[in-house]
Amino acid sequence: MQADNNLKENLLAGYPNHKQQDEDIKQQKDKSYLGYIYQLFFIISLCLQHLFSKLMFNRHVNLSALQILVIRACFTAIIFIVVMNRKIKHVMITSIPRQSYFNLTVRCIQGLIAFTLVYYALRYLPLVFVALVMNLSPIFIAILSYLVLKEQLMRIDIIILGVSFIGVIILVSGSINSENVSQSKIEDTSNIFAWIALFLIPFSAAINAVNQRQMRDLNEYTVGSYMTLVSLLGYTPIVLLFENGFGIIYDFEMYDWALAILLGITGFYFNVFRFKALQYQEPGKLGGISYFQSIIQLILDVVFLGQKFTSQQLIGIMVVICANGVKLGLWIKKLLK
Repeated sequence: MQADNNLKENLLAGYPNHKQQDEDIKQQKDKSYLGYIYQLFFIISLCLQHLFSKLMFNRHVNLSALQILVIRACFTAIIFIVVMNRKIKHVMITSIPRQSYFNLTVRCIQGLIAFTLVYYALRYLPLVFVALVMNLSPIFIAILSYLVLKEQLMRIDIIILGVSFIGVIILVSGSINSENVSQSKIEDTSNIFAWIALFLIPFSAAINAVNQRQMRDLNEYTVGSYMTLVSLLGYTPIVLLFENGFGIIYDFEMYDWALAILLGITGFYFNVFRFKALQYQEPGKLGGISYFQSIIQLILDVVFLGQKFTSQQLIGIMVVICANGVKLGLWIKKLLK
């Protein structure tokens, strides 16, 4: 009898434990609220990156988008190396399943293109315009998630997406209509390539969100560390061959180096928080939280870049907060049942 039990255990050992898999899926669903928290942290780190980049562009008119990307990647790479420590081989090699190779390759290529688009737009266009167009991303993400991941959004999610986007339009149009929009000496709103880059950002963000959702079983540092490595390998030769190299760093003062370090820190958390958010929640459902980017970016613009606050912007902020407050209230009500 004991021999039969041992034989049965040995035979079953080669098969997946579906009960355990179901438990893992259930636990992940129970913690889906963490996706919203990580998404909010991701947005904060993203807005801080934009601010630090804009401050550096304003201080150094000859600083190119690719130069600042390499500088950012250098400091981000140092942080990844320190955090991973002796686990570098595990994180970057042994822990990656073969079926994730394609998605990881797509993420690296898409990331190179996306960073170039964002930083090129940031260099030549006002921050508020960049924030407006980037807030189209949740809508594109929801559409692509439905087409690729077969993600079904509830009616309340669709309503919140729509109402929040209206709030963002009110908020940002208040900035555009104001005579106090901060204008940098390097901005050039007639640059057609900057506008093309800007309007490609939502498409790129949608591809990234859906692709990263399919890699949620990877280590939380894997995607970010590869993205940082590819940024260094991809951008550095271009800067050395086709731009003026990195001679501009000799003009850096302590304040500039502090901004560069902060860019590296936010670059690290930007990657980790985004990955964790998509581990716990479907990309389309994170759209409502994503609209807080315009609010946070506006606050930073007011504090650091001289943007003046208008009553129309306040109305837009209240619309976004109220829309997402409804969803938060429904979630709390569900927990209390």
